[in-house]
This record gives sequence, C-alpha cells and structure tokens, in this order.
Amino acid sequence: MVMDKMVFFNESLLPIPIYLEELIERFDIPIQNRPSPAWELCWTGQKLQFHNRELKLHPLYGDFLLPWKRAPLGKNDLFAKAMGYRKGIRKVIDATAGLGQDTARLLRLGCSVEAIEKNKILYCLLFEAQERAKQNILWKEKVSPRLHLIYGDAISLLPQIKPDRNQAIFLDPMFPEKNKSALSGGEMQLLKKWQVQCEKEEDLIAAPKLLLDSAFLGGHKRIILKRPLHTVSDNLTEISPHIVYRGKSVRYDVWLEK
Repeated sequence: MVMDKMVFFNESLLPIPIYLEELIERFDIPIQNRPSPAWELCWTGQKLQFHNRELKLHPLYGDFLLPWKRAPLGKNDLFAKAMGYRKGIRKVIDATAGLGQDTARLLRLGCSVEAIEKNKILYCLLFEAQERAKQNILWKEKVSPRLHLIYGDAISLLPQIKPDRNQAIFLDPMFPEKNKSALSGGEMQLLKKWQVQCEKEEDLIAAPKLLLDSAFLGGHKRIILKRPLHTVSDNLTEISPHIVYRGKSVRYDVWLEK
C-alpha cells in the first residue's frame, strides 16, 4: 500500500481514543497537525473518516449501528436466499468486507461473521465503526460477539480455513468498470480512486478470479459471488454456478460442495 501519500489528522480538540492510537502505530500512519490537501484519515471527534479534500467527494466511514437498527431481513430476502439462510447457514466469512455494508446485513440476519479486509485504511474504518457501535449496549451485548474482524488477504487466507457445513464464503470483489456511463456513487468513486493508489491495475483486474480460485481450493460447502447483474467478467471459472439469484442490479452466483 502507498502509505506515504496519506496522513492522519485529528480535527477535534479531544484526545483520540486509545484504539486509534494503536491502529496508527500498527500501520505506521504519519500524523499531521493540519488538514492535508490529499488523502487523509481524519478523526472528527465522533467518527473516523477517510477522504481527499481535492476530490470533493463524500468521505468514507464505517457504520454498523444504522443498518442494525433497520428491520431484520426475512428468510425470503434475495440476499438471505443466496447466503443459504433457509439451508441452515448461520456462519459466514465475508472475504471482502470493504466498508462493511454486507457484513452489517449478515449481522441483521443473525449470522456470525468473520470479516476479512486487506486494505489497511478500510480495516481501520471497520475497526473504528465496531468500537463506536459498542457504545450501544444492546449492540455490544447481542451483536458484537458475532463479529470478528480480520486484517489480511483473503486470497491467501481462504484455503487455510477449515470447511464447515454450516458456514458460507461470501465474495464481493470490486469488478473493473468497462461501461463509463454507469457511474458509481461518490463513496464508490473515492474508494476506487484510493485502490488505484494502493494496487496495480492488473492486480485489481485479476482479484475476482483469484478470490474465487482460493475459495474453491478450501473445499468450502457454499461459496457466494456477488457481482453486477450484467458484467463483462463472466469467464472467472469453468465451473458453472449451481444456483444464480438475480436482483434488479446485482446477482449472486452460488457454488455448492456436493
């Protein structure tokens, strides 16, 4: 990761939480006492956010509480069907956690989730969101024990995870956009611009296939790949999915271990 182009800035007058100090030290993030004109991990006093002041895009931050307060997902929800909820799946490895949106949905389903994230900044945002959510006593007691954040690359970790008949592997890689008319939201634009700073373009293009191959190597019982409904990246594997769930804008390809 290109860490020398990003700094930490505390815009509040309050001391930063101890866990943030530990994250900054762990990932060797430079501290700056004034706003940065470029990439900046910023503590507002209420939450940790990541932005680029020059791009004027909405900052990135994690939030587990807001999704949790919404109505629970029903067993007939497309997402729940794809995860195998009606088949008894109650443990999921979210191998590409990102900002935790799907992790939060899995928690709403009542699943236990191991959320893997290899990007240091996204991991920091997820970790801070988890700590912030613990301020809600119900979340801390009922939800937090079901969430385990892991910093690492799922491509190397998935083959090492022991298969479990009640556990699914969920993959939501960032597919390269080929159609420039289909623009993402501000947060997604910012995330993609940052990932270009962190990784080589060829690695980003290869990631979906490598993730799927790694999941297959682990012999897992249920593998779910979330992807755009219409995508040019259809030739990721010669193994056709056993089930395909289609929504309005996304689809879930599911492989089952017989």
